[in-house]
Amino acid sequence: MSNPPTGEPDVCHRSRSSCPCSCRHPLARSLDAYLHERTSGLIGSLSQLVREAAIEAIDSGAERITKRLLDSVELDHTVEQARTKKTPKKRTRRTKAA
Repeated sequence: MSNPPTGEPDVCHRSRSSCPCSCRHPLARSLDAYLHERTSGLIGSLSQLVREAAIEAIDSGAERITKRLLDSVELDHTVEQARTKKTPKKRTRRTKAA
């Protein structure tokens, strides 16, 4: 495997907390907490999310995966159920009766 133009390794075999390099992909660096929460930490769901977002980015011509695009991808039932349970319901303000 060749190194990226920055000279960083393609894959880092150290744990994230002990890795001194910034070899992770920019998407993972900026959305790591979101991706973990969104997929409940399940690697299969993460793979599905990124794959479907990539296909949509290519098909739409955007050629970029954004948080908005990731939000639009529907995942498997188990993960979506966990997500809806974690999402707080919006409160509506009650109006005073006249």
